[in-house]
Amino acid sequence: MIVVIADDLTGAAELGGFALRYGLTAEITTKVNPASKADLLIIATDTRSLPREQAEAVTEQVSSELASLKPRLVFKKVDSVLRGHVLAEINIQKEKLNLPKALIVPANPGLGRTVVDGTYLLHGSPLHLSSFSQDPEFPIRSSLVPHMLYAADGDVQVLKVHEPMPAKGIVVGEVKDAADLAAWCSKVDEGTLVAGAAEFFTALLESLHIKPSIPANGIGKLQLPALMICGSAFHKSRAFIAQMKQEGFPVNYMPPALIRSGKTNDPLFIEWVEDAIQNLETFGKAGLAVHPDVQENRQDALVIRTLMAEAAACINKHMHIEEFLLEGGSTAAAVIRLLNIKTLYPVASLAPGVTRMRVKGSYDLYLTLKPGSYEWPQAYLLPGRKNGAEQKTDY
Repeated sequence: MIVVIADDLTGAAELGGFALRYGLTAEITTKVNPASKADLLIIATDTRSLPREQAEAVTEQVSSELASLKPRLVFKKVDSVLRGHVLAEINIQKEKLNLPKALIVPANPGLGRTVVDGTYLLHGSPLHLSSFSQDPEFPIRSSLVPHMLYAADGDVQVLKVHEPMPAKGIVVGEVKDAADLAAWCSKVDEGTLVAGAAEFFTALLESLHIKPSIPANGIGKLQLPALMICGSAFHKSRAFIAQMKQEGFPVNYMPPALIRSGKTNDPLFIEWVEDAIQNLETFGKAGLAVHPDVQENRQDALVIRTLMAEAAACINKHMHIEEFLLEGGSTAAAVIRLLNIKTLYPVASLAPGVTRMRVKGSYDLYLTLKPGSYEWPQAYLLPGRKNGAEQKTDY
């Protein structure tokens, strides 16, 4: 068994999609499942959205519970641009697993995300010059890797791939291309905690002689009624929602005044939910989103994801939703908590980072998840497309 601890639900789902491509059975849970028979067990902790102290406590508990599983590999899935409490969680996990060193490889060169000379680049430009600087919870203010990790002097070493690994401590590996990812895999030994983003994970699988065996599932058919919930602050995400609205996908924007109130008994909340229900009854689908003109801060982000989750629960209580399309990891985690969903099985990889999953115990409830900075497959959201194959699992 391979075990992944993911600090974000959409990142967990992304790796679940890779499992399908590599012919692995996968189970995504919110807690350690010692009875799991999956090839790939992914524990989605949602620690990225928690205060640091809570994130540390969750990481400590999950890491302690892993011992009974005796996994072949433990991988710490972190954000590719290092948002979250990365160093704090790595240190705890390293200690609990009794490992002297950790290797973090956050780059996704296939998406233009590289680390060169200690600087994180997006398509060749410093990351802090991009829209990631506007993240409401973890804004990127510097592209220097130690600064992105909030590291003190001596906390981490940023090394090039030809430089030797130290016997202990935390290393961030520089990566300019896929060959560098493979080279870092060759430096991993039994004393190394491995952490990073999606492309490093697939490179590790291939270093273990696990090769892609199943082509991507492609576009399937949206189950109706379907509710899309977009809690991402990423500007491209909001622009896409606006485009989908123009092209006929019914979107219900959260009233800006509701963000200031934050109350589910506010008449604005009730009207917003009722409008979404009307769209679902009329068109079979609806979207809940933040208006593109809203500029949110950290407190607003918490209010928004709470209201999104409460709205999803209210709508699902009124009418049985067969498919939830969830964007943004913290929003998705808030939704599944209120819906009391504990375990998911990936059934289709619809696009890079976009994974469709079935809820354990239900053959007619699906969740399709994606990170805010990735793109939805537009053909999946609009009618007139052929169905794709799915993989049925339950264990």
